[in-house]
Amino acid sequence: MNKKSQKYAKRLQDTRGLLRKSRNFSVCIGQALEFPEGCGRTIIIEHKKYAVFRFQGKLGCIGNSCLHAGGPLGEGRIRDGRVYCAWHNWDWDFQTGRGYGDESVGGYAIWEENNKVYVDPAHVIMPLKVAPAHKKITITPKVFDDGTLRILGISTTMMNLENPRASTSEYTLEQAFSAFQGKQGFETRVLKLRELRFRTCEGYYSRDKAACLWPCSLTQADKDDQLIDLYRALVEWCDIVIVATPIRWNSASSLYYKMQERLNCIQNQITLYDRVLIKNKVAGFIITGGQDGVQAVAGSMMMFFSELGFTFGQFPFVGWSRGWYNENMKTNFGDAQNSDLVSEAVKMIQRACELIATYRNQQHHYSSHKRHK
Repeated sequence: MNKKSQKYAKRLQDTRGLLRKSRNFSVCIGQALEFPEGCGRTIIIEHKKYAVFRFQGKLGCIGNSCLHAGGPLGEGRIRDGRVYCAWHNWDWDFQTGRGYGDESVGGYAIWEENNKVYVDPAHVIMPLKVAPAHKKITITPKVFDDGTLRILGISTTMMNLENPRASTSEYTLEQAFSAFQGKQGFETRVLKLRELRFRTCEGYYSRDKAACLWPCSLTQADKDDQLIDLYRALVEWCDIVIVATPIRWNSASSLYYKMQERLNCIQNQITLYDRVLIKNKVAGFIITGGQDGVQAVAGSMMMFFSELGFTFGQFPFVGWSRGWYNENMKTNFGDAQNSDLVSEAVKMIQRACELIATYRNQQHHYSSHKRHK
């Protein structure tokens, strides 16, 4: 135990004796039976909220507001002496309020006497302290004025990284992008979701709408969560995004849906705060499969990306499928290579570029009109 821990432990030991000398500052918060083992409760003293827990017979009183995103600790759960926030599971010592570093939500004196429970907020066991590690990641839209068109490709094909296979959707994406790579006025970037380490959405919006953060709370809590690369590319960098997916039972790939759920935090910014993160950006789609279902998958993807704020050029998707009675997967990849799929994907991207040029011309006209008004 280091010196700081020894100091806070001594404060806990001395709490009862010190408070008996200062009863005038203590507040009775209820009968002892109202604070059962393993349960949390939120109390209010002079307009300030505190979280009270009983663990292994001992009482603890800490600040109610989690330092991560303000979640209510009194509604959380306790395990091994740690209080886990009801929103995102950040945890704090139930008596000192201490996290795993120097940060603390604040710990306050609490004791039981004559079957009643008392709190003295003026007697601080460990003071509130916000550590720099809890500063939020900031990702906001950027405006580039260099005239460059930035095109992002997202491959949602899943495969074994050590034993890769041919993918018609990914092949089409990469070949179509090669038509723009190295050309003046264009920048391209391809993200393969299978190469990114990121967690599945844990549905914090279902607990409380304010618990859904931007960027995603999982990204903020996990420094190794690599979906931040996608967030930055979508919101800060690209003008156009082209999403490529195989067809899986008349739907997009499972990896696509894993990404889609983690993009809910973009749409929820609109729902909660009327904050639109995607403006004047265009989306397009490459959809391939052994059987039919291209239009059904395209409709679902277009609906979702429109809800994020993306718009679409004329004919915003291209597809390839063999049909129910022609599902010859041995020749599928070669047949797709020999088709017009890549050239049609290039045309789709060109149409998206034309729409971006229209947006930019409108913005330039608006800015010029405003200056001369």
